[in-house]
Parts: sequence; C-alpha cells; structure tokens
Amino acid sequence: MKVDLMFKSYKLFAAHLLTRWWPWVIAFWVALAIGLRWIAPAWNQIAQDGDFQFMPENLPSRVGQMWLERGFPSHRSRSQLVIIAARLDKKWSGADIAVPLDLGRRLTHFAGVAAYRRIRAAELKGLASTESAESLQATKTTSLLQALRFFDEAIELDQQWFDVVKAHAPSSEELLAKRYAIAYWDRAKLLQLLGEQEKANADLDTARLISPEISNTVDITQRKDFDWLSLVDVWTWRDPVLGSKLGETNNHAKLISLQLDTEFISTKNIQLLNEVEKLLDSSQLLHQGTIEPGMELAVSGSAAVGGDMLRAAADSVRQTELVTVVLILIILAVIYRGPLLVAIPIATIGLSLFVATSIISLLAIDPTGPKGQMGLQVFTTTRIFLVVLLFGAGTDFCLFLIARCREQFANNTNPSRRQVQRMVASSWFAVHDALLGSALTTIVGLGLMYFSDFSKFRFTGLIIGLGLSVTILVCLTFTPAVLCGLGRIAFWPTLGRKGPNLPRGSVPPDSSAENRWTSFWEWIADWVVSRPRTTLVLCLIVLGIPAVHGWFGSNSITYDFARELSPSSPSRVGTQLVEKFFNTRDSTPVTVVVSMEKGITDEKDLQSAIESLRRRLYVEGVTSVRSLTDPLGDYPPERRMSLFGQDAWRRRLLENHRMTKQLYVATNPLYVGKIARLDVLLEPSPFSTEAEGILVALRKELDAVSLEKESPWYGATFACTGTTPGIFDLKSVTQADQHRIQILVTLGVGLVLVTMLRKWWISFYLIFTVLLSYFTTLGLTLWFFGWAYGDDFVGLDWKVPLFLFVILVAVGQDYNVYLTTRVIEEQARFGPIQGLRRAMVLTGGIITSCGIVMAGTFASMTSGAICNWLATIGFPEWLVGDASTPVLRGVVELGFALSLGVLIDTLLVRTILVPAMFAWQTRRGKFVGGSS
Repeated sequence: MKVDLMFKSYKLFAAHLLTRWWPWVIAFWVALAIGLRWIAPAWNQIAQDGDFQFMPENLPSRVGQMWLERGFPSHRSRSQLVIIAARLDKKWSGADIAVPLDLGRRLTHFAGVAAYRRIRAAELKGLASTESAESLQATKTTSLLQALRFFDEAIELDQQWFDVVKAHAPSSEELLAKRYAIAYWDRAKLLQLLGEQEKANADLDTARLISPEISNTVDITQRKDFDWLSLVDVWTWRDPVLGSKLGETNNHAKLISLQLDTEFISTKNIQLLNEVEKLLDSSQLLHQGTIEPGMELAVSGSAAVGGDMLRAAADSVRQTELVTVVLILIILAVIYRGPLLVAIPIATIGLSLFVATSIISLLAIDPTGPKGQMGLQVFTTTRIFLVVLLFGAGTDFCLFLIARCREQFANNTNPSRRQVQRMVASSWFAVHDALLGSALTTIVGLGLMYFSDFSKFRFTGLIIGLGLSVTILVCLTFTPAVLCGLGRIAFWPTLGRKGPNLPRGSVPPDSSAENRWTSFWEWIADWVVSRPRTTLVLCLIVLGIPAVHGWFGSNSITYDFARELSPSSPSRVGTQLVEKFFNTRDSTPVTVVVSMEKGITDEKDLQSAIESLRRRLYVEGVTSVRSLTDPLGDYPPERRMSLFGQDAWRRRLLENHRMTKQLYVATNPLYVGKIARLDVLLEPSPFSTEAEGILVALRKELDAVSLEKESPWYGATFACTGTTPGIFDLKSVTQADQHRIQILVTLGVGLVLVTMLRKWWISFYLIFTVLLSYFTTLGLTLWFFGWAYGDDFVGLDWKVPLFLFVILVAVGQDYNVYLTTRVIEEQARFGPIQGLRRAMVLTGGIITSCGIVMAGTFASMTSGAICNWLATIGFPEWLVGDASTPVLRGVVELGFALSLGVLIDTLLVRTILVPAMFAWQTRRGKFVGGSS
C-alpha cells in the first residue's frame, strides 16, 4: 500500500513537472540528441558481422581455428573466394588463357603486398610483443619469404600473359604496354630488405623500362589503395599441389582460389568481394577485342556467399529504414488525416532513434581494438530490428497517449493554457501504467536474451532493450511536452480548434476520428460480451489448427547459409557455373587439426603417423582426404598406388614439396611436429544436414584414435574446423540458447504481468494467448514459405523462431496490457459488463491502429523480396530496383512472420480471445477490475 502511494505521488509530481516546464523538456531532448550525435561514432564504424567468431571459444571449431593460427601463421585460411573463368559453348582458344593469367598476376601480387603489410603492421602496433624474440623473427622471415614467393609468382604469370597476348594479338600495342611493372618494383624493394641488391637492381631496371613513372611509387605500407590484408594465399591451376583440382587440364574453365583469414561472413569480405568484382570487370574490359565474346567470369566459395549475405543485409538495413518511415507516414496519414498527428510520432521516434543509436555507439566495443575490452557488441543486422521495433513500439506509445488526450480535448471547446496542461497531465497519468507495463514486458523479454551463449543473440537483445528504454522515456516526456505546446491544434482538422461538448459518461469517437468505427466496435463488443463461450471456442479452433502445425514444425529450420540468398545472387550464380566443371566441395573442406604436447620430431615417423590417420578418416560420406602423404587426396584406402603410374610419381614428388609441408605441417618453429592438419572433403554440401552426420562420424573416429594406446596419436587432441564444423557448433549453441531463452522470456514477461496486474489468472491467460499466437504464426509461416519456395524450401532460417518468439511474446503483450488496464479502469467506474464493453469500444480503434502500424513496420523487412518480385513482372527498375539484387531470406521470413503475428494479436487475440475470456469470467463473478 505504501509502495502504491509512493508510485502515485511520483506520477502526480512527474505529470505536473512535464506539463508545467514543457519548453525546457523539449529543449533538453533536442540538445541531448545534437550533443550525442556530435561525439558518438557512426554505426558502420562499430558494427561487426560474422557468426562463428561470436560463439563460445571452447567449442571444437573455435579451438581448431586457434590451433591453425598458432601452427600456420602464414596459411590461416578461414574462408575461400573462388573465381571462375569459363566458356560454356566451346573449348578454350589459345588467347582465352590471357584473362585468368591477368587475374592471377594481379591477385598474387596483392597477396604479396598483403603479406608484407601484415608483418609491418604487427611491428608498428606491437601486436606480437608477447611472443618470444625467436618466434617473432621466425614469423617475420616466413612472411617476408612468402611475400617474395607471391611476387615471383606474379611476375611469372605476367611473363606468360605477355607471351600469350603477343602471340595472339601482336597488333595490340596498347595492351602489351600495360605490363604489371609494380610487381617488379615491389619485389625489388623486398629483395633489398633481404640483402639481395643485385637482383633488386635488375627488377628496378625492368620496372622502369616497362613504366618510367614507376619511380614515383610510394612504399607499400604508405599506399592508399585497398589493402587486401585478409588475403593469405592464392591458388591457381599452376599450383604444383592443387593445380589439377583447379583446371590444370580443363579445356573449358580455370579456377583461382583466394584463401582468406576472415570468417566467411565477415564485413571485410564485402569490400574484398567488391574489389574482386571490379577486377573481373577491369580484366574483361582490358581484353575486349583480344579474345572472342562469350567468356563467363563469376565468383563462388564461402566468402562470396558471406559477402553477398552481408551486402544483402546492408541493403536490407537501408531499405527497411526508408520503407518503415514511408509506411508509418502513409498509415498515420490514412488513419488520422491530420498533419500534426503524423508529425508528433515521427518527431518522437526520430529523436528516440537518434539518442538511442548514439548511446549504443558510445557503449560499443571498437571492432579494431584489442580483444577482451568491455562494452556492447554491435552488429550490422541489429539495426534492422532496432529501427523496426523503435518505430513500431514508439509509434504505439505515442498514439495511446495522443488518443487519451484526444478524449480530453473532445470534451472541451476552447481550453486555456492551464487547462491544456491539466488535460495533458491527466491523460499522461491515466496511460502511464499501461505504457510503462507494455514497455517493460518488451524490454524484460529482450533483455533476457543476455543469458544466451551466442553473443549475437545476447547483445542484440540488450541493444534493442536499451533502444526501447530510451524510446519509452522520450514518449513519456518529450511527447506530452509537445502536446502541451500545441494544445487542441494538434488534432486539427479532425477536432478543429473547437469541438462539441459531449455528455458525461458517453463514449467519444476513437482516435481514428471516424464515428462509424465506434459503431463497429460497439457491435464487436456486444457480440463478445453476449456470447463469450461460443466466441472463445470458435477463436481457439481457428487459431489452434495452424498452431498444431507450428508446434510440430518448430524444428523445421535450416542452417544452409547458401540457401538464405536469393537464387539470382552472384555467389549462387557463380556456384552453379563452377558445378558444371568442378567439384565445388573442394573449396570448403573440413579441416582436421591435431595437437600433441610432445609431438613427433622424426620426419618419417610423422609421415607414417599421418598416413595411418588419413586412412582412418575415410568414413562413409568422405570422398577425399588431403594430407602430407596424399596432398591431392587421390588415394582412398581401396586404391593402390602403382609403381610407375603418372599419379603415383606425382604423389611421391608432392609429398616432399615445399608447398605441401607448408600446408599440412606446422610452420611456426614452436609447434613443428606438434600441430598438423588434414583436409577432409565431404560428398554433400558443406551447409547441409547430411554433412553434419558425416562430421559426427569423423569426430567419433578421431576420439577412438586418440584412445588407442598402440596408435601414434594416443593422447593427441583433435579438433575439426571450417564451414561445416562451424555450422554444426553454431547449431548446437543456438538451439540450446533458444530453449533457454524461451523459458526465461515466458517466465520474465509473466512476472512483469503479475507484478503490474496483481491477477494470477489474468497473467497466465495473457501468456497463454501470446504463446498460442506464436505457434499459430509459426504454422502459417511454414505453410506460406513452403508454398512460395516450393522444392527449394528446406525450412525457415535458423534465426526466425527465436526472434519471432521473443518479439511476439514481449511485444504481443503490449495490446493485452493496454486492453486489460483499461478494462480494470472502466469496470471500476461503470461496473463489470458495461465497463468491459466500454473498454473494448474505447480501445478498439487505437489498438487496431497501433497493430497496423507495428505490422507495417515489420512488413518493411520484406520490401526487398517484394521489389524483386515486382521487377520480375515488369515494374520499372527505377521504381523497384534490380531484380538480381541479393535478398536475405531470413530477414524476409522474419518480417513476414512478425507482421502476421502482430496482425493475429491485434485482430483476433486482443479483439476476441482476451475479451471473450474476460466476459466469461465476469459472468462467473470473477471480473477483471474487481476482487477475484
């Protein structure tokens, strides 16, 4: 009782303060927004991306990647980007090889520049200061020699390119003059560092001969071009180890595989993919007229998929923000037909978004800073949820306050300034609890995502909760201050400057300003109140059928990242082209990393041990195992190596090749003989569920090997890393998170309801309604996308069920809270039946309006797919964009599901299911606003 009295005193004081000092409140928020915007970093400076790196570090795929980075500092590939040059119509002519040679010479040169810049950056930043001097020097020498190898390869490719062009297009003097002089220049500078001055002078002379202006070139580390730092290796069809897998003897296509040290879904891959696409265009333009038309150039590989996904996500952010604002403007204009009634919510939400994003940016971790720093982890796609929820929920908050003010102003024809302040204060006091309660359910629900192990879930919930906290604060302070300043004119022209005096106790028109809608809500209220049980049963049947499908189909999800992109995306088109000529699994192996504390120092013993392990890894579903003893993976256990066969000779040569040892045995002196790797190629797609089953079998086999006392690997520790193990670990951690968060969110939101409403049976029933709404929405969403995608549908994106659950359970309670608090208020004044009926009529229009606004904001997440579809049926490109623009299916699916779920909450749950139960219980003497 004492707490209630203190809370009431706070509300009275706050209402008086806000309405009395309204100019200062407005000035405070405007000044705060400007100040924060001035000092806060931009969102794209602090936003991160990726999935695997945000999983717990003790997962096997993360451990394996850590070992790779320790043992193979120069070959720490995490993802691949594959370039294909192919002809579909005929075999290659002699001149066609000029295009892949041109691409190869440039890319290998970029790899050399990147290797040099990495070691220089490490020295300048002191990143390697914790390592021993011996290890640091060894790493530096290895990187410098690797850079030299890249420059050597670039120059060899350049010389071959020159010979091909000269032989097949001798009249192309301008083309022949475009030699790659910079490669000679950079190799000369590197040779000088290594003390080989004579060779360096020869390269300097060659570079100046090709391009006299080359002497003006600045040092590698000072150039302002794209740095290519994530590029750790370039494999071409000329590679002595993997060349046969990349088109060495193929008469239709050649592959260039870029090995990257970034996760396949890293933001760095966006820029790299853009640069590669510019390079392809440049090469095609360069050789125009030299080769016949018809050559196809495309990109594939895990990094291309990830880059397309991130580009689609960035496009979705921009498109969602624009469409959200436009939809809000249209919906508000149609519903309220008053310029200020549109402007007030837009100004409030714009201010909220400015302040919230600035605070989040200030609290965010610098992605370029050291690991372990405190702060929020911010992600690119988080902004989609932040914008949509802030606009949707914030508009709802504003409209409920505006609707209550409108009821006050409708009864007063010409209020004075003091009366305006009193009416706004009275309205603020009346809706405060409902607004705060609805906001708390959402904030608490999203905040409980903090208990996820997956950082993207954990911090996304916190960030959106923080944004909504700012929004409710702005709505409870800035919005009433603006209403005080505008007074009755805020409702022009629907109320006009003056309006009719209504008799006490009558129901004023709802906030749609349409009298006919009042009659409609009166008809709905009469039906529900007079036939509660019939209405309840019918509604449960309608919602229950798809809910059963949603319950049993809740695990119909996919982690196939490749399928998340639309079929027209460049990476999927490139993959289809590669599949015509090559085994696409070659670029995404499962990397088995073995770590031994003592290690195997004898080279022959190490080869023997690796050979025995290689044979054990051929479990069902494995097509090839590449290792120190079989670099190409051509010899499964059942295939014998002949004495004089061509493949046998090649295998013996490659076993002792420098490149083979660098790939499969640790190059870091601290881990020589202690860390080794094997690349396992799987028959199914690395993103598929079949690949997961093979991975489980691989891990079981590795566990058995480590426990066999007679095995050379007894006591060794194995870890699998790569795309398939990463997805497997991501699936295990996110599904555990989903089960945990679903329980916590349900309990947390229920606790908020019980605390606020003080009615156990009402709180339990409201929780039941949103859970029913969730499963109904999930079932309908599964049906819709199963129909829309056809055979290409393998399940909803893995993020959809969790975010759908959290947002629907949390946000879906808003309308229940608005209705329930109004029922309690009206039943206390007008009695059980009349009070329930009156509450339904008074809130019908405003809750429906809010639901349409919220559903519209969520629907904006589907705008990319809708625009692509409109483009395919003939709408002009200037209006809807290019039909080939990548679209993230996960964003589209979630936007559709959330929009549908909010409409179900608005039109069925709030309108019929909740009032019907209240009416039934009221007739049993257990009414909402009285004692139970």
